[in-house]
Amino acid sequence: MEFRDGDIILSRDGFLFYTLGYCHPRDRVISFLKYVPKKYTSLFRLEWLSYRWLFRGVELLRPKKLFSPKVYSSIVETFEKYFPQYLLYSKYLGKYIVSVPLDYVSKVFIPEEALRRIREKKHRDRLEEKALRLVELLSEESEVPIKFFGIHGSICLGMHNEQSDIDLTVYGSLNYRKVIYTLRRLEREGIVRLLRRNLPETIRGNTGLFEQTRFVVNAVRLHSEISCDEIECKPLGEVVVECIVTDSSESMFRPATYGVTRCKVLSGDSRASGCKQVISMIGLYRGVASKGDTIIAKGMLEECRGDETFYRVFIGSGISEEYIGLVLK
Repeated sequence: MEFRDGDIILSRDGFLFYTLGYCHPRDRVISFLKYVPKKYTSLFRLEWLSYRWLFRGVELLRPKKLFSPKVYSSIVETFEKYFPQYLLYSKYLGKYIVSVPLDYVSKVFIPEEALRRIREKKHRDRLEEKALRLVELLSEESEVPIKFFGIHGSICLGMHNEQSDIDLTVYGSLNYRKVIYTLRRLEREGIVRLLRRNLPETIRGNTGLFEQTRFVVNAVRLHSEISCDEIECKPLGEVVVECIVTDSSESMFRPATYGVTRCKVLSGDSRASGCKQVISMIGLYRGVASKGDTIIAKGMLEECRGDETFYRVFIGSGISEEYIGLVLK
């Protein structure tokens, strides 16, 4: 099976993991932990959201923060002690990577299959009906066939309530761009309202309200868009750089990739001035800059070797608070 970013994995121990990216070890899936059975929560040094989810009769909790060095460290600490099967130690990176062994995968929940199930249901609840209306509206207005849409999040898992968000997936870069363009037009027509609570959200234009329910639309690669080139990236240390974006065509996915040039090193290794890429595994920084924009990025400088040797800044190493910021002119 080819795992894609955002596919949800139920493990044999009842944990729910979200797949990270598209390229994985032969016998594992790189992922992050999102939901934990209540019976295990005392093992983690984490703060939990007050809301509880009920999944197949099991009460689940979710950490208040999903991406932070503190959270990552706590998860690794607990897994190392109680569930070491979910850790892969990389000597090259010098750290543990959270990943699910294939023989510990109990079930995989895929957004496109979840949408298909909802469309085929004879009796849908009100949120499922609303989510389906939104998908059909976006499909018709954007002329993107409905087969390129998916339902993610709690609706995909069947543990939603009427207050849950609608989390949509669009497969393919061109399809996603058509849908984002359509959302902006639908806002002008008063059919949806896009949310602008912070700068990244304003720039992306992928979050809004439909019939008073919050929705978000994210991009996932088509199978034909996946390429796992064999490169080795060696971490060199934390840096802060200011760069000009030369290519943002791959920035709607996770990892979000920005081609960059003319990098100025604000902190850290001087070799970062030669960076060719800024790449983020943190979803917040998808689609936050366009060609010609100036960004400031804080992350791990990596030396990557494949067909050529190049430098990049990696956001999401879990070592410190990392970010991509847009320099407004």
